[in-house]
Amino acid sequence: MKSKSGPLQLDSFIKRYVFEEKKGEGGFGKAFVVYDKEKQKECIAKFILIKDKEKNNKIKIKEKYDLFDREIRIMARITEAHNPNIIQLIDHGESNIERREHKGEIKKYMILEYAKNRELFDYICYAKQGFGETFGKKIFSKIIKGMETIHDLGYCHKDLSLSNIFLDELYEPKIGDFGAAMENRNNLEEFIGTPGFRAPEIIEKFPHDGQKADIFSLGQILFLIVFGICGFYEPNRQDGFYNLIIEKEEKNSLKEKEECLKNYWKKIGASIKNEIISEDFKDLYMKMVCPNPANRLTIRQILEHPWVISAGQIDKKLREEFISRIKKVKEKVTEEIEEMKDDNLTLIGNKHETRGIKGEQVFNSDKEPKNFPEYYNERFCVIFKGYSKNNANKIMNNLYKIITKFGIIEYCADKFKMVLQIEDEQEEVIDMKIKLYQIQNGLILKFFRKCGDKIEFFKKFKEIAGLLSNKN
Repeated sequence: MKSKSGPLQLDSFIKRYVFEEKKGEGGFGKAFVVYDKEKQKECIAKFILIKDKEKNNKIKIKEKYDLFDREIRIMARITEAHNPNIIQLIDHGESNIERREHKGEIKKYMILEYAKNRELFDYICYAKQGFGETFGKKIFSKIIKGMETIHDLGYCHKDLSLSNIFLDELYEPKIGDFGAAMENRNNLEEFIGTPGFRAPEIIEKFPHDGQKADIFSLGQILFLIVFGICGFYEPNRQDGFYNLIIEKEEKNSLKEKEECLKNYWKKIGASIKNEIISEDFKDLYMKMVCPNPANRLTIRQILEHPWVISAGQIDKKLREEFISRIKKVKEKVTEEIEEMKDDNLTLIGNKHETRGIKGEQVFNSDKEPKNFPEYYNERFCVIFKGYSKNNANKIMNNLYKIITKFGIIEYCADKFKMVLQIEDEQEEVIDMKIKLYQIQNGLILKFFRKCGDKIEFFKKFKEIAGLLSNKN
């Protein structure tokens, strides 16, 4: 049965679910919020989508099936433990539904628990602050209790990040997205994960212990939860912060090690406004992100650490903090939706060109960016000051030349609009829209993330913006 336009309704293989809202897209296919008519609650439906162009590629199809089946198998085993801090698998099966709007067929699906209060990433990113140690340890201890079950069952997650920690209606953290999870070994050679959260042995492509790599990722998550920033950007010597951690591990004397630690916390202090940091936190964090995997703590040791033991439960005060932040999240999301509309800026080539607003309302035109790609990170735009409509074709031609280097999966363009899908390093899909607008004193190219990992989108934006600013 072919699906009709409008709200998604699939055939009899899944009659009990009504499809409501698209939630994401990756190498596997699509994910939607669905309503379970039988149990009268919302869930997440995740599908394998075999695209028309893939139908003759039996190797690619088998890879998709194998990864999807592995995820189902691991989630089914983990769900049996009934851990409240892990997203639960509800159902799974096979289908043969043609989806014309997606140019393919849905072949397999799984139904997952839906944590309604979004990703933990949103509460830190949009609020632009961490939760501090008192609240942070309550959140982090729940994540660790979820990871205890995963590791005890012999698995590693392999893709831990703030975007894969979800919050339910009571703001209890739940670990999700097991697409990269696998049975743990000490010589894994799957070099995957979210940039910024990957352990050094994964980046350097050394055979590794997946659970030790998980601990490293959890260390980054810990720092972000507490302070709202990363403790470092990349775990290598070129990173000024992490280099001090490497030097500390290389020193032989206790005095030299303490000096490296002192320099690290002094350096990080400037980034967190010299907030007081407990010695227990410092100790736990350093033992999770150390360069040598053998020296990292285990999940059990983290649970027994004094900083985690003193955590307590998610209480009324913390829930009130989440509620206050979700208002900011919704405001930002609404703002992003509004920015997707053409009414707010003059779209080049649009018949409503008189609707443009002054450039000062979009960005502070008096400030000249010192680091071009970095300056406009929050608004995801590239400004061409002093440019006129006559320069528009040149900008779009240069943009096209640049994005073709990023492995476009699907591309469609109006004269001054582009909609494209790009695969990241993990072959996950980033779906973005790019539009060129006219402002009072120039042109502005805005990037919109339709779906895909936020951090990967941010990374691609910076790459494209940097190349584009050099070309123009």
